[in-house]
Amino acid sequence: FYRLTRAPAAAPLPPFPRRLSETGLFEDTARHVPAPGVLPYTLNVPGWHDGATGEHFIALPAGGAVTLRPNRNGEPPDGTALVQTLTRDGRRLETRVLLKQQNDWAGYSYVWDAAQRDAELADKAGADLNVAAGTPWRVPSRAECMMCHSREANFALTLNEAQLNHGAQLGEWERRGILKMNTAASERGRRKAGGGDRGSRPPPSPLPRLVPASAKDADLEARARSYLAVNCAHCHTQNGGGNSAMSFGWAVPRERMQTINEMPQHGDFGLADARIVAPGAPGRSVLVPRVAMRGPGQMPPVGTRASDAEGLQLLVEWIQSLRE
Repeated sequence: FYRLTRAPAAAPLPPFPRRLSETGLFEDTARHVPAPGVLPYTLNVPGWHDGATGEHFIALPAGGAVTLRPNRNGEPPDGTALVQTLTRDGRRLETRVLLKQQNDWAGYSYVWDAAQRDAELADKAGADLNVAAGTPWRVPSRAECMMCHSREANFALTLNEAQLNHGAQLGEWERRGILKMNTAASERGRRKAGGGDRGSRPPPSPLPRLVPASAKDADLEARARSYLAVNCAHCHTQNGGGNSAMSFGWAVPRERMQTINEMPQHGDFGLADARIVAPGAPGRSVLVPRVAMRGPGQMPPVGTRASDAEGLQLLVEWIQSLRE
């Protein structure tokens, strides 16, 4: 026979830190110096944040390591914090914290004060601010955070081999003992996911590496696919949050993107003979107005109030280069 017994009373939890300086993530918050054990890291292709630049940090629990698998965002252990501070026109605007506890993730935003000495926890509903010369800025709600950092995207959007494969960074993480990956398995998985002919996917390398839009001498296809992978793929993936069949993952072959020459499912913006992407014809491609516009129908749908002119130009050039 089994009998249910009452669990012991749980110890009271400490109050959630209301100020960034109370989180323990920074040794000197005003100078933005991370605490010992909080590791800065670099991305190959940062996402679009309305012209702001980002600094990234990771805090792992003692003995913790990130597990990387082919073509998938990594799996850090419970107790991990991912940190991103966004700076625009020389001023820190936000520090966003993605925290993993009890095998689940939650996102929090801290808004920097005018003196740039500390940041205060934003309301769970987010906020609409005005920065330099009245420029609008969206502080995402906690629900909006998880629209992008979704379960299908495996939450930690920056922790993948194509983003972290920057200089000697992966090797350094392995030497520190904070990275677990099987390089041979990663290469096999990437080839399997790639399929198709060589011209339909980014050029091969020992490990994938995203290519920034600004790398004008790099392959146009690789640059455009990198942009889509970083800014769109977390929703536009199988069973993701994007309400369409498109798939923008880096390793997805072009013929499996369900994008080229496909009919738009959610409006054509008045374009004649519209397609999601019409090869050689940006003027018939609904991807262009969706990235260019801000308001209902914009892409990405949350977290941005300004369009990305450089990214838009890259996508236009890529569409022009495509052939039937």
